[in-house]
Amino acid sequence: MNYQRLLNFIVENQNANLMDFYDKSYNKLQELNKRIDRTTVSLLVIVLVYFLLATSSVESFSIGPFNIKDINLVAQLLPILFAYLLFDLLTSSIHKTEVLITVKMLFLSIYLQEVEPSDFEEIKNKHNFFTRVLLPFSFTTDLSRLFVGKTQVGLGCFGLLLSLPLLSLYLLPFVLEFFMLRDLYFNGFDNIIGKISFYMTIYINLVLIFYYIKVTLTNLKDLKEQE
Repeated sequence: MNYQRLLNFIVENQNANLMDFYDKSYNKLQELNKRIDRTTVSLLVIVLVYFLLATSSVESFSIGPFNIKDINLVAQLLPILFAYLLFDLLTSSIHKTEVLITVKMLFLSIYLQEVEPSDFEEIKNKHNFFTRVLLPFSFTTDLSRLFVGKTQVGLGCFGLLLSLPLLSLYLLPFVLEFFMLRDLYFNGFDNIIGKISFYMTIYINLVLIFYYIKVTLTNLKDLKEQE
């Protein structure tokens, strides 16, 4: 994200325009929070269904008014659904980060009337009291407060130990994806649907990795240009 462009926009626009932009950004932040929550729940449901199918002899099940009898078809589609939702979660989270920083900077400009370039780095990973009260609640954002900011050495070390298992969660989806693909290859690779799901899942994951690397490199480039 190019923070300098945002700062220039804030400096060049009047308070009324900033307020309109702030309202739209705030509403979008709320929508992204809801989207991320829905996607996370959907991923958990897929994981639950995967383990149920892998550890039980279920022959059919119902979802609302729908009665699903072909369990093999469900198992074949789980990997591609999981990969798509994971990609959706990544893109939504990255977009949310940009919108969140935008909302916080607009808040500082509108209500505090003081915005300096150094404020960007100050608020990227932290909330002051006012922004914390004003912004819509997000579990992940609030949880991040435990592991950022200055604190005592003892608490900092303890926080680091607590964060290590959470960091491993970033790899967990790919581990689950591997097992889904493995099961699909050995148990559902004998028809066209299984093969399409297998190769499309790999393709989506490659696009996901490429997207993440590209966004990361772009952000690093923007940071260097602002130094």
